[in-house]
Amino acid sequence: MSIILPILIFLLTLVGKLLFDSHQGFKKRNAINTKSITNHPLETVFVVICLIGSGILFAMHLPLNWAVTFLIIFFMQFFVFWTLFDGGYNKLRGFNFWFNGSRDPDDSKLDRVLMAMPKWMQICLKLLGCITFIWLYIQYYK
Repeated sequence: MSIILPILIFLLTLVGKLLFDSHQGFKKRNAINTKSITNHPLETVFVVICLIGSGILFAMHLPLNWAVTFLIIFFMQFFVFWTLFDGGYNKLRGFNFWFNGSRDPDDSKLDRVLMAMPKWMQICLKLLGCITFIWLYIQYYK
């Protein structure tokens, strides 16, 4: 089975979430729905459900036991999605890819964790997470 299908499902989930959130942000900025608060836990459940399919397809390529496979794929998808979503959403709003500066009442818990770190540490955390788990996946994919 090809590795293209799980990557495609992952990217469709990412693009769908970016489009949804940018539309919600547009509504907030233009006062169409000023009482709108982002429901991060519900949106996270939606993303996780969508990524289960790609995770299963990614797992079919690994000969490891399920616990190790699950951890590698979970963290690989987590760090790549987190990095690309935050950066993509920032670019859609006209900010720098690594921007994480506004403090809103509906900020996600991950944003609050990042805001407590210096910018260089935020970048290192995301990039090292992506690199580490993609590297582990590739090592076991061989």
